[in-house]
Amino acid sequence: MKVLYGARMGRWDLLREIGCLAQHMTKWSRADDKRLFRVMTYIASSLDVELECYIGDPFSELTIEMYADADHASDTFDKKSTNGFCPILVGPNTWFPLMAVSQKQRSTATSTPEAEIVSAFKAMKACGIPFVMAMDFITGKLTQLTLHEDNQACIEIINKGYSYELRHVARTQGVDMSCLHEVFVSGEMAKQ
Repeated sequence: MKVLYGARMGRWDLLREIGCLAQHMTKWSRADDKRLFRVMTYIASSLDVELECYIGDPFSELTIEMYADADHASDTFDKKSTNGFCPILVGPNTWFPLMAVSQKQRSTATSTPEAEIVSAFKAMKACGIPFVMAMDFITGKLTQLTLHEDNQACIEIINKGYSYELRHVARTQGVDMSCLHEVFVSGEMAKQ
């Protein structure tokens, strides 16, 4: 758990693997011993890796850029996907990551775009919208929020608000698609 503390404070590249190992504490196996050895070897070989950030602008000039990603069915036991997201304060002379999250999804995604939609929605709900509201309060003006997504199908779904190929999705993912469309395309959330 000391490694988990270090990962949370400044070695965000370790979050996913440490989280996966922590899930196996009560059902530890030889494979987990090998994974732990590999993680500790990686840490020992990368001690010079550190998180760097800087702020050189007033809050009124900053924007928030959200990076969200997901894998598809990476957990070999229950086939759940993993979310990852990181909001960053950005300005002409500013680059300051606010936090990093890596966590297993609660719903089972049947495709990569489905997992990406859930990850993007979680990023917006947990960090994006609350951070924008806080920045708006601090600066007294509207703060720009940009979502960076690497999956083209996910981007299309957010733009359209619906996908015929995903007509089978459960209510959870359907709400996620609709909400992301409202936030980034139709502007319904901005009007409220």
